[in-house]
Amino acid sequence: MSPDSIKERKGPKQQIVEAAPPATPLSDNANTALDRIEIPPDAIQQISELLIPGSSLIISDYGLSSETGPYTDFIVLTH
Repeated sequence: MSPDSIKERKGPKQQIVEAAPPATPLSDNANTALDRIEIPPDAIQQISELLIPGSSLIISDYGLSSETGPYTDFIVLTH
């Protein structure tokens, strides 16, 4: 092999990575959010009668949208 055909092998480029602050565990965020919610006892009673094991309850600070209709249980908007 001629010296011109030999390529110099370079090591990997150095990369500076800034570490993000430790994330708050999701359960702490959820518990904090739930602590801010006040549900009247009569609403708790009505909801409790509808929920069965395996049910999901979605609580949102968004009101009804134009997509919510008489046959729509709920709409989850994603971005």
